[in-house]
Order: sequence, then C-alpha cells, then structure tokens
Amino acid sequence: MPKYSITLDIGATKILAGLVSGNKVIETIKKPSKSKATNGEIIKNMKDVINQLWNKDVKKIGIGIAAKVDLNNKTIISTTNFNPKFKNIKLIDILKKEFKVPV
Repeated sequence: MPKYSITLDIGATKILAGLVSGNKVIETIKKPSKSKATNGEIIKNMKDVINQLWNKDVKKIGIGIAAKVDLNNKTIISTTNFNPKFKNIKLIDILKKEFKVPV
C-alpha cells in the first residue's frame, strides 16, 4: 500500500489541504478557515479537513501557516491574520495527539 501525507496550507480565508503520495497530489479539499472565530473553532476546522482526507495509510501531516512559530517548543507564538487570541497554540502537539502520526 502507498504511504500518504496530508498537507495543510492554513491562511486567513481558507484551509487548503491535500492528500499526497510521494510528489503526486491524490485529492484536495478547500474550506474556509474562519480565522476570526474562537481558537477551538479554528482548530476544529483543521481537524475536520484532515478527517475528510484521512485513511489508514496516512503516515504524517505537514502544516504551512503564516505565523511566528517557536519550533523548539512546537508553538504558534502569534499570527497577523487570525483572531488576536490565536497565539501560544501548541498545534503540533494537538494534531499529534488526535491523529497519532508525526506533524
């Protein structure tokens, strides 16, 4: 069976996600990011998109987001286009716990 990755491009207006095998895009999904919503709703939107693409052969998740990130602490420090409270978010840990794959 092929191994898949899920990639997320998280922007102020949309989340664009792809199911990828090697360098081939298998499927994409686009959903409003609701960047001005609560932190919980923003993260739920990310999880929803991942769940729509998920299958048992997904081995990792990659994230792109316009934000200041502390990689050592795996924390989104701040963003410019999201609600002002979307900061100090341990998004990597949240997604690892939910999906049980490297992020």
